[in-house]
Amino acid sequence: MIDWTKTAIVAIAGLAGSGKTQWLRQQFQGKTVPVTYFAPRTVDCAIDRHCLALEFPHWQFLEEGQEIELIRAVEQGAIAILELGFYVALASGEELLKALEEAGFPCQRLAFVSEQIASSPWHDWADQLIEVPLPLPTNEIQVWRSPSPRGRWSGQMVNDIKVEH
Repeated sequence: MIDWTKTAIVAIAGLAGSGKTQWLRQQFQGKTVPVTYFAPRTVDCAIDRHCLALEFPHWQFLEEGQEIELIRAVEQGAIAILELGFYVALASGEELLKALEEAGFPCQRLAFVSEQIASSPWHDWADQLIEVPLPLPTNEIQVWRSPSPRGRWSGQMVNDIKVEH
């Protein structure tokens, strides 16, 4: 699927629960190549990053604002993984990806999409689609903000989604 000898950067995107993190685990299981993982907008909820850090302690994990370190890591031979969660606009990572491509670093864009979706922004963005058997909700998903007691809690609540594990 990916020729890691010719690809310096892999940008992955898709729905929550579509298998992006599992795919990364499979790609790098038993390998000790230098990898730098960057997932913007995950500072408050970096579950995937923490899980991957336990499994791959030799990886470098960067946060938003550390884009220069990402570029330096690629220049020094690391494979860069740029994970764009479903809540991140695909265009937001394009400036960084295009700058790296213009500097001569090959990039692959992978989108993990439900096989039930025929067209989406991910379809337009990706070089390669990975279709997964991810059922879509039968009714419209509603997003609302919960009231926060004394300002302590904030965030989005999504209803009509069943979490399994």
